[in-house]
Amino acid sequence: MKLINRLLGHPLLRVLSEGKTILLLGPRQSGKTHLLDLYLSTDLSYDLLDASIRLNFEQNPDSLIEDIKYCRSLKRGYAPVLVRIDELYKVPALLKQIQYAIVHKLAIFILCTSSLRKLSIPSTILELRMEALSLDELADEGVELQDLLLYGSLPSVIAQSDKALSETWLKEYIESYLMDIRAESLIRNTVHFARFLKHAAQRSGEIANISLLSEEVGIARPTVNEYYQICEDTLMVERVDPITYTHLNRRLSKTPKYLLFDMGVRRVAASEAAFIPEKYYNDLFKQWIGLELLKLLRAIAPVAKLYYWKDHNGPEVDYVIEYQGYHIPIEVQYKDKPTLSDAKHLQVFQNEYDCMPWALVICRVEPSIQLNESTLAIHWCELSVTLRKLMPSMHPVSSVIPAKTGI
Repeated sequence: MKLINRLLGHPLLRVLSEGKTILLLGPRQSGKTHLLDLYLSTDLSYDLLDASIRLNFEQNPDSLIEDIKYCRSLKRGYAPVLVRIDELYKVPALLKQIQYAIVHKLAIFILCTSSLRKLSIPSTILELRMEALSLDELADEGVELQDLLLYGSLPSVIAQSDKALSETWLKEYIESYLMDIRAESLIRNTVHFARFLKHAAQRSGEIANISLLSEEVGIARPTVNEYYQICEDTLMVERVDPITYTHLNRRLSKTPKYLLFDMGVRRVAASEAAFIPEKYYNDLFKQWIGLELLKLLRAIAPVAKLYYWKDHNGPEVDYVIEYQGYHIPIEVQYKDKPTLSDAKHLQVFQNEYDCMPWALVICRVEPSIQLNESTLAIHWCELSVTLRKLMPSMHPVSSVIPAKTGI
């Protein structure tokens, strides 16, 4: 498999060098194991997918402390040992022993998991998020936009040039996910959950319609909410909440949107073919940009939040970044010739909220252009560099407007 530089590698090493325990959180097959194999040499390592290791810790969780103390006794000066535990969610009871070892400075941990179900993570543990490959990581790979929208950006898919094999791999991914959900006894009816996942994938990126999903799947509304929570906990979906506060008499949406975490997984979960008519690409593009925004914000501004904004009477903004009290409204269009009309709802939002100097229309325009005094239309490839320039700017629109030649 071709090696692609993962941007999380250096932050991971920096945090460990400071003596902090890390929870490496990420969807299955996002590259957590490969990253750790590449960057780390640990004193002790446990994979809880191994049935014998899992059974031992289930029956005797204190054996972890025994192993750590013995390993530590072999190290000169009794320095803390570095312990790696993969798929921690399989034995959540180990968190008690892990916390004991941290408090008594016996060990530093790198904890990996693809699920937060049943896990209550202490505040002393620092969370790092492993994603499917981001735009920054794919910059030199020459991947076509349509391939990203249809096949996604999980490492195994990007490394595979044969689309038929990628299709098979994605189908096996969904089957494996459903098997794991069943094995963990998270649901009572696998058939209902599989049907829910299909319909949720088909409606990915839309404002969640719990009543409609309830009717389509044949389950109660509380069960739909429970299934969405399971998908969140197992990192299958990303949740984007709405902005609900307004100074005007607006009836704003209060229901979240859910995005399946990878476009290839979304398509296969939705039982859609790899050939999709052109008219559907706009919706796919909006979803994909949302996922890229989430990845980028976690990388450059973890305290920032991603929202959407919708007035039931008309105006809607696809995404809004909220950062230090200011906002960046974003419209997403799968077109190469954006017009001023694409920015009209952005202007409505800018007039009502404290915003940074620029609103963005993310599209396929080349080169990026300025639509008005406060709106830029940028090519999707420029998303990362543009946000990295905008995020340090903490001045509202009313106080600072950059020169019209660009950012």
